[in-house]
Amino acid sequence: MGVYTFFMSWDDFLFSLILTTRDEVRTLPVGIAVSFLGEFEYDWAGMMTVSVISSLPILILFIFLNRYMVDGLTQGAIKG
Repeated sequence: MGVYTFFMSWDDFLFSLILTTRDEVRTLPVGIAVSFLGEFEYDWAGMMTVSVISSLPILILFIFLNRYMVDGLTQGAIKG
């Protein structure tokens, strides 16, 4: 499953990279790659800063909704 997920996300990256031409419509991974990866030099600090800041809303949502997600998973696993 992990290999399949990796290939699907890589295809989504290439699809977005090839078909988007404006910065306003790019997805976040493609925007990070276009902005911080150069031909001869990479801005690793800037790329990691943007990556961490962009993952914070998802992490905060997970922290607050974790109880409901676990409850939903256990309710779906119990035969009733």
